[in-house]
Formats: sequence, structure tokens, C-alpha cells
Amino acid sequence: MNLIVSEGDLCDLVFNGFELSANDAPTIEDLGCTLSLRTYPVSLHANPPQFWKNLKEEFRLLVCTNDKKYKSLRKQLGSNAGRSQTVIVSTISAAMAHSIGVTAGVLVPFCALCLLALARLGKEAFCDCADLKVPVRPQT
Repeated sequence: MNLIVSEGDLCDLVFNGFELSANDAPTIEDLGCTLSLRTYPVSLHANPPQFWKNLKEEFRLLVCTNDKKYKSLRKQLGSNAGRSQTVIVSTISAAMAHSIGVTAGVLVPFCALCLLALARLGKEAFCDCADLKVPVRPQT
């Protein structure tokens, strides 16, 4: 299952989704931690829901295991050969939205972040690390 078509396309999805300027230099983890704030205003929760943590767990189920929960998604993604990165990210976002408890549209840039981390770290490292302290911008 090849989820990453182009790292450049993933970067575009992330930069556009988070409206990053040329001077911004966050890590994937930094941006991911904003998922709760982008979903619900701070005033609604004393302790915001752990959407980012939950998304990473679901993403690891998809990528790092053969858990039956995402069997049909894996099959669908396997047949997406030649599709754009946007289609792949949107498909993953739609499949995970219910489990996370947010709309698929909100998850698109965050799923792109997970794929970008996977591209930068490799599957083994991605599956083993809890925090994705990987720079969003490529190292020069």
C-alpha cells in the first residue's frame, strides 16, 4: 500500500491548509496539536479533546498494523494507483473522521501531516515514535 505519491504535493496540502508563511518553521507535532483548537473554541472545554493523539493512533492502525478496522480502506487505497495526493488524503480523512469525532474536511491537512511524517521518517520510525517532532519544511 503506497500512500505517498509526492512529498511535494503533501507539503502543498499542509502549507495551504495551515496557511503557513515563508518564515514559519513548525514541526509536524506543533501543527498537529492545533487540531482541537481548530475544531472547538478553547472556551468550550476545560480540557480540549485529544483529537491529534487519537488521529495518530488511528493512522498507526492503518499504516502499522493489519487491523481489520481499516481493511476496506487499505484495499481502496491500494486501488488508488495514479491518483493525486489530494484524493488519497481525502479518502483517509473521510474514513477516520467518525473515529476521531470531527468532520473529514477538518482532518485533511492533519492527515497530510501524518503522511508527511511517514514520508520523512519512514514506516518503521513512524510506527515507533509517539511525537512527530519532524520539521514541516524539508531540511536544506
